[in-house]
Amino acid sequence: SVAAAAEQHKREMEEKQRAVLGDEDKEGASCPLCVEEMDVTDMSFLPCPCGYQICLLCFNYIQNEGNKQCPACRTEYKEEKFKTNTPPEKKKKDASSEDDDGGWEKGGSKNTKKAGNKDKKQGVVFPGFTGRVHDMLHQAVDIGHVTKGDLDERALSDLKHLPERGAVAVLSEFMKKDMSRIRNKSAFLNGIICRVQEELARE
Repeated sequence: SVAAAAEQHKREMEEKQRAVLGDEDKEGASCPLCVEEMDVTDMSFLPCPCGYQICLLCFNYIQNEGNKQCPACRTEYKEEKFKTNTPPEKKKKDASSEDDDGGWEKGGSKNTKKAGNKDKKQGVVFPGFTGRVHDMLHQAVDIGHVTKGDLDERALSDLKHLPERGAVAVLSEFMKKDMSRIRNKSAFLNGIICRVQEELARE
C-alpha cells in the first residue's frame, strides 16, 4: 500500500540519518543527498528538529527548487528553527586548516564543485507533472535515487497518464527499491506502472 511504502521510505531515510550523525565528528562525512564531503559549516547546520543533516547547498536546492520539506521526516523547513552545533574546537581546527591551504583543493574548491553539482540538479524539469507526483519525482532526484536520464520518455509518458493516486502508488514502490541493483530503471518503472494499471482497471 502507499502508506506502507511511505513508512518503508521513512525508515530508509532514518537509517541514512543515523549514518550521517554517527560520523559527524569524523573527517570525510558526506551529505546523504549529494554524497559530497561536508565541511565544518555543513556539519554545524541542522535545518530540521528531527536532526537529519544535509549540506547547505542541498538545503538551498530543496528550499528553492524542491518541496521545502525535510527528506527524512517530511516536515516543512522553518527558518526560525535552524540550529548550529559547531563546537569551539571544531571552529579553531577549521580556521587553521583554511590558513594552511587557503581552503582550496586541487582543481578548485570543494564548495565550488558542490555548487556545480547543484546547478545540474536545478536544471532537472519534469513537464506535465503537478502536485504530489511532481514533488515525488524531484525528491527521487534530490536524494540521488535516480537521475532524469535514467527514465526514458515512454516511462514518463505512461506515468503521466495514470490518475494521481495511481502515479503516487507507482513512485512510492519505485522509491523504496534499491536502484543500485537495477540496470534498466525505466523498464523497472514500466513494470510497476503496468501492474498498477491492471489493479486500477479491476476496481
